[in-house]
Amino acid sequence: MRLRPIGHHDIDELQALAQETGVGFTSLPNSREFLTAKIDNAVAAFEGRVPEPERLYFFVLEDEQTGELAGCCAIEAEVGRETPFYHYRVGKLAHSSVQLDLHRTIDTLFLSSDHTGDAEVASLFLRPAYRRDRNGTLLSKARWLFMAEFRECFPAKVLAEMRGVFSPDGVSPFWNSLGSHFFPMEFKQADQLTGLGQKSFIGELMPKYPIYVPFLPQAAQDCIGQVHEHTRPALEMLKKEGLRWEGYIDIFDGGPTVEAYIDDVRAIRHSRCVTVEVSSERLAHSERPGWLAATTGMNDFRCSWIGRGPSEDDVITLTTAEAEQIASVLHHVFAQLEASSDDERKLLQTQRDKLDAERLKLVQAHYADAIPLDLLKAEQDRIRTSLDAITNRLDGLATTYRDAHDGLDQLLGVLTDLGDLYARCEPTERRMLNRALFKRIVVDEDENITFFQAGCMVLALYGRENLAEDLRSPVTAASGGRPCTTSG
Repeated sequence: MRLRPIGHHDIDELQALAQETGVGFTSLPNSREFLTAKIDNAVAAFEGRVPEPERLYFFVLEDEQTGELAGCCAIEAEVGRETPFYHYRVGKLAHSSVQLDLHRTIDTLFLSSDHTGDAEVASLFLRPAYRRDRNGTLLSKARWLFMAEFRECFPAKVLAEMRGVFSPDGVSPFWNSLGSHFFPMEFKQADQLTGLGQKSFIGELMPKYPIYVPFLPQAAQDCIGQVHEHTRPALEMLKKEGLRWEGYIDIFDGGPTVEAYIDDVRAIRHSRCVTVEVSSERLAHSERPGWLAATTGMNDFRCSWIGRGPSEDDVITLTTAEAEQIASVLHHVFAQLEASSDDERKLLQTQRDKLDAERLKLVQAHYADAIPLDLLKAEQDRIRTSLDAITNRLDGLATTYRDAHDGLDQLLGVLTDLGDLYARCEPTERRMLNRALFKRIVVDEDENITFFQAGCMVLALYGRENLAEDLRSPVTAASGGRPCTTSG
């Protein structure tokens, strides 16, 4: 399993995920238009084409064997900048009477937008079939590794909204007792509107004065700060990272909002950058990998479990088999580039169709004696030249990516079988390879050769030994370098 940024080609799979999320998952509504816009925003964010406070970083968890999307998660760089970000703040009002010698403290709900400008981790969803092998942990913790690597892109605090309590048929006791009196709609409809970004009606219709909690039915009071049963595992993971409930709840279902200072988040504090080496020798592998590693690139960010931790000098050693997994990353990058050329292909094909139609009209006009023969020939030559240029460009697009894939396969084949390459080289060529590719070469008494490539991939890792209190729970890791080149 590997986590990566979402791409335009993921729209069908993302909509399938949205159909499975159910009621209360407001950030992933089942609207193809909305999801397409979300993907566009995310792609632009990873490419750095939008200001940092407005960025949405949306990730998907991909099954490397099937290509299926197992889940998703996201980071909002800052919330509440364009549309208000409302919560209820659970507060207290004190009442006292000197005459009666009574002092009462009453719980209240205040409508607030105190979290404006904070970052938000959101949209965490994992398909039921993949709720195993710590895939949920990968989805949750990978976001912290991304934030650790690009800390300058985020504010001081981060929050997470948790789904509140509602019945299997989508009935919310909190909504029925409070929100339904101010909004002439069902909970599902209001939930859907907020998911689509239509939140202005909240501030327009909700009461501006404190709401006394004892006025609410007991069923609604019991929902305040409580999470849906399917959300409890996600809440527990966030608590282990240091996020805490500070009295803010969702205005619709009463679910808690947990928060923390980003620099205090456990996975961020304990993440670190290390160097990667690739070795051709057999290395020990953990049956249950305890390290989560990620690349250091933004647009080509990847995150996955690995079987080994770093050495004392902060070096991670990968086997050639593990290095072959890099090929899938590189091919994915190439696939994205190839997919991005679809717009250009479509434009060129449209231009070609227009020129063909123009050529036909010219011939028809000539036969109708509307234009002379010399003008017809001149225009036909112009159209022919343009068509040839378009055809060459279309052929070039296909050839470019075909050749690139072939060259990539050859390169990866060389890099994953360095021993054979080295053995077949002449002494002069070996010296050149030594300088260009290898950090060190070890030859034992039996003349077995072990190669250690100069690492261009840097990983931030966070391992089990950092947290004694979490020995039985999944471990996190951190951010790392680009796995696409080698240097010496």
